[in-house]
Amino acid sequence: EDGDAWQGDLSQLREESEKLAARVQALEDAMSSETRGTGGEEAMCSTTSYGPKTGTVVIPTDDYDKDEAKAQDEADATPRTAGGGGDDHNNEKGNLQEAIDESVLAVRSPEADDETELGGSIWDAAWFIGHPAIGACGSMLIILLFLLSIICQVEFIGFTYMVLAQESFTPVDQEGLRLWRMNIGQSAKYYDKMTLSSLTTRVCKSGENPGQYPVEMSDGKSDLVGAMETYLPGEDLMNNVFAGPMLCGVALIAWTLTVLHETHRCVIRIISILYTPKARRTLIVHSEEGDGTYKLVSISCCRALFALLICHIRLVSALTLWFYGSKFLINYSIDPAEIILNAVALEVVLAVDEAFFVVAPAAVKSLFARLQPLPGGKGLRQWRGLDCRAFVIFVLLITAIVSALQTEIYPLVDRVRVSKDILCGGNQDFIYALDTNYLVYESHTNPFNLTFEELDIFPSKTAVQELIYPETVPLTSWYGTSGQYPMSMSYMGAGVDPVLQLLSMTQDQVSTELQDIAGSTCSDVVSTMLPVNRFVNTITQAGVFGSAFSVSNCSALASLCSTWTLWRSLCPNTCGCNTLEAPFLALTGPTDGCPAACAEDSNIESELASLPCTEKDPIELNTTEEWYSYANQLGTKLDQILKDYPTEKALLCNASAGNCTRVFLELGCGVVDAWSDATKAMVGKSYDVCAGSYMGKILEARPLAHICPISCNCTGAGTPYAYCPGQCNASSIV
Repeated sequence: EDGDAWQGDLSQLREESEKLAARVQALEDAMSSETRGTGGEEAMCSTTSYGPKTGTVVIPTDDYDKDEAKAQDEADATPRTAGGGGDDHNNEKGNLQEAIDESVLAVRSPEADDETELGGSIWDAAWFIGHPAIGACGSMLIILLFLLSIICQVEFIGFTYMVLAQESFTPVDQEGLRLWRMNIGQSAKYYDKMTLSSLTTRVCKSGENPGQYPVEMSDGKSDLVGAMETYLPGEDLMNNVFAGPMLCGVALIAWTLTVLHETHRCVIRIISILYTPKARRTLIVHSEEGDGTYKLVSISCCRALFALLICHIRLVSALTLWFYGSKFLINYSIDPAEIILNAVALEVVLAVDEAFFVVAPAAVKSLFARLQPLPGGKGLRQWRGLDCRAFVIFVLLITAIVSALQTEIYPLVDRVRVSKDILCGGNQDFIYALDTNYLVYESHTNPFNLTFEELDIFPSKTAVQELIYPETVPLTSWYGTSGQYPMSMSYMGAGVDPVLQLLSMTQDQVSTELQDIAGSTCSDVVSTMLPVNRFVNTITQAGVFGSAFSVSNCSALASLCSTWTLWRSLCPNTCGCNTLEAPFLALTGPTDGCPAACAEDSNIESELASLPCTEKDPIELNTTEEWYSYANQLGTKLDQILKDYPTEKALLCNASAGNCTRVFLELGCGVVDAWSDATKAMVGKSYDVCAGSYMGKILEARPLAHICPISCNCTGAGTPYAYCPGQCNASSIV
């Protein structure tokens, strides 16, 4: 039965070949007749020639003159009166001219046949599974490669759908960023004293000033902020053109064109299958040209259905890859480098079938290398050089890109902006802590408004650098001995515990600790501790406090005592921590640097005992250096504390147009009652300046009882205040 089928196919081919040969002979006869009718020279000059064996019309040039063709048509339509071959010759000539015109039009514009070249893909190789041309073993290998190719693409599609194509910066992600900002970014636990900044500030500004804001943790958040800043469009044209959305759009165009190319290949293969003659057997024969190529003469119905199934699977796979691959390309990362790499990775996944074809048997590769293109349908109509296929592909491309912009890219840009605002928006310059009752306490990260230039001058960095590189410690002469003395303090082999305890010490504890290291309780240490001396001179010689000067002892710092807690910690005697007389220091609270032992110094006790129990009115007080110094120190301190709290400042200092110093100068001892009323209106509790409590632990200063004994009721029968003059009726306790 198989032999009969093959014989039938061969007989059919012979009949078609005989018909084709007859047609070729007819065209050759027509050419010879035309040459004899017009003359040899004219025939040689004609712009149309005929192939010697194929019988097809060959057009050597596109410069076909339509006017000449029309004139020739009219001449051919005129009956001949003499010579020639009669009506048969005229009909043959008309048919010949019609063939020429159709050939010219085919070259110039309208419909050209599509042809499909197979090969280079395991999808195409699967068409011929089971065919004798590739053999049984070759077919088995093709089946395995075909299945592996499908498994790879299904795996990638599934993983992309489940993981990679998910939206990023969703409300859930934004809530995670908000929790990080609240729990970690602004926590006092991660405050950096070197830069006076919160972790949020260091994360959000590390890209702008990496040298000024080093990030010791949360590198992932820092990288995310950098990616956001690179991705989001800017305000000017350049930052919009070279922003992440534009790059993502370009990558998406490249990816879409790749998929459209694959889709087009699937469609023309489907058309070719439909146009290929159907028979009981798939017949591949040597071409008639004798050039060693093969020709697919017919394809069996079963194989055609199988090939159509493969093409549809290939088409669905490509479109599914485009859909989820586009979501992956847009949402997986906003880093420009990763966007480019992801676009390349998508093209690699789409071309995995071509990679598997490398493993195909040599017989399969040889077959496709020599197989002639398959026939296709008529080409699409053209209009002024534009054919429908190109137009449709272009419309599909634009539609896909616009759809992706509207549904994916623009919403992502909005989500990234919201996420960046959650992470870095609002106020970054504060830290907070919770007490055991979960009450929140906050502080400004840079209460003294130090600039980066001033922070760079601050010698803490130099001291740490010397610990890292001991060879950088300069030679210094100290009490006649020259050597390398580092700027850092040491507990002399006591271990790490004393250093770790410093992290939780308050200002008054630090001041007391410094006195303990120096072997005293309330004395000047600048001239007795070399690390302290180097530290102080590095600051003063940089000109931070005016002109540059050197410091050998605390007398050079007397005029700066009210400006910084450091000076009061290092020079408590010079700054007046242990005296009520000049320099009339008001800032003696636990947070202002004076060692706690200074408040119990015998000097204060003897001075209080000798003070009269009298009180001056505001005018008289303003003439004294003591009150003027107090007013300026307390007013400056209040301005620093209340700078971010205008409502509270208005309640406390509005009596003098918001100038807190003038409140003390204008009211004098009347500030005792005025302050009590103002603080009660502000927080519901009266603070007593007679006891040195101006704002609780926020501001504790030297009590006013020794200056305002009458207003502080030092003469009454009530509980006496500390610092009441010894000559008042009530006894005083220091």
